[in-house]
Amino acid sequence: MLNKKNLKFRMFILLVITLLITSFMMVGCSEEKNEQAQSPENKKPVIDYPKGNIQAIVSYSAGGGTDTTARVVGGFLEKELGKSVIIVNKPGAKGELGMTEFQNGKADGYNLAFISYPDNIVMSSYKDTSYNNDKFKYIAAFTKSPTVLVVKKDSPFNTIEEFVKYAKENPGKISVAVGGDGHIYSVAQLEQAAGIKTQIVNFTSGSKAMNAAVGGHTDAAFVAIQFGLAAIDQGCTVIGIASDERSEKIPDVPTFVEKGLDVQVMMSRILTTPIGTPEDVVNIIKTAADKVGKNKELIEKLSNTGEVVKYMSGAELDEFIKKSDSKVKEIVTANKDYFLE
Repeated sequence: MLNKKNLKFRMFILLVITLLITSFMMVGCSEEKNEQAQSPENKKPVIDYPKGNIQAIVSYSAGGGTDTTARVVGGFLEKELGKSVIIVNKPGAKGELGMTEFQNGKADGYNLAFISYPDNIVMSSYKDTSYNNDKFKYIAAFTKSPTVLVVKKDSPFNTIEEFVKYAKENPGKISVAVGGDGHIYSVAQLEQAAGIKTQIVNFTSGSKAMNAAVGGHTDAAFVAIQFGLAAIDQGCTVIGIASDERSEKIPDVPTFVEKGLDVQVMMSRILTTPIGTPEDVVNIIKTAADKVGKNKELIEKLSNTGEVVKYMSGAELDEFIKKSDSKVKEIVTANKDYFLE
């Protein structure tokens, strides 16, 4: 017969054996689950993007501000993505044709666009467009270039105060050359903020608007900053910047905001995909854009084109768009006649 001591010992041994068997079974199950999770059938597929070349539509002719930025940025994106980024110009109807083709293209990551913002919002605020801004997914902005007010050589007004004073005393007398919707929007902002009226003379490009002021054919021009810099070289004067801060390019020129006038128009070239592009693909493009946007060589190249370089993505870009959209729609809707041909 077993004494109590031997019985306890055997029960202890049995308990140890049971625990060991249970442990081995649990380890085996765990390894089996891990193998199943890591098997080809259960692995989450890795996105193979990009497999081929990428098209990026520019809704304007070659040589303009949007096209130049797109080609510079596209060259750097190629290095990050490992595939060619082909810039395709689709001009017509002030950008409407290109934006419509982009919107109607495949949402697969191989159909991108460089949108000239806020031109796309301005146009859709004064007419029914064939594109819908709600179908655009903004990924990254590479510039934030203000428009500037340029006056001709020997102008009787060489400051913002003098310009506004003369305009109030002579409603509709000052002729202001513009080169598109974004520039008309700049004049509309100034008129609303200062309570003045000017005579808008619309040209087909910013360079032609600048040349009108340089040649003395108009009293002034409201154009992108790069055209303002070119006008300075030809004897004109930039008297105001439509921004919330002065520009390093012309630090002595005041902003309209400094003078108590809320005139802020920043032209941004924004890399965009159609809504519906797979989120994993969008993230790959954004990751590449984030790296490009911080590249010192890119910043220098864009700055040399006359653009004010400012990279924005994520929440910062969303906030910029939200704030700007609201103001654009308000001012353009109240001044539709300025934009309609």
